[in-house]
Amino acid sequence: MRSTSSWMVASECDAPRFFTSSASRKGGSAVAPVADLSQVKLAMLRQLDATLRQNYHQTLIEVLNELRMRSVVSQPDPSPDKVFSVILQTHVLTYKPTPSVLRLREALERMTCGKFGLCVRCGREITIETLLGDPTVSYCSLCLGRAYG
Repeated sequence: MRSTSSWMVASECDAPRFFTSSASRKGGSAVAPVADLSQVKLAMLRQLDATLRQNYHQTLIEVLNELRMRSVVSQPDPSPDKVFSVILQTHVLTYKPTPSVLRLREALERMTCGKFGLCVRCGREITIETLLGDPTVSYCSLCLGRAYG
């Protein structure tokens, strides 16, 4: 686990890259289809909304409207990437460090750093199906099996 704060992570990371495949790590350019990426981002937004409701008793829309009143969010309907960035920069997910909030914040940091979709232990890809089911998953099926098997 990193000791840096969320706002520092974005500045220390490369440009966002998602679902980097083994071909691209070896110099190729294969990445997951845009449709899959969009679906995972929507799943992440749903997870963010559910986490905010459960831990902060506010919906994602309410949080964004509050940030809009503070002039942090200027767009009426920001993109998922902008939402993730604003949530990390404003430290919304640092006020109540429950396990679900921490997992979500770490997943958003991995997305910002271009490491989202890769196992934090071995670097293998996490399947799209797994990420659609739980976008906060940080281990591939092999490493997850080793940890609990």
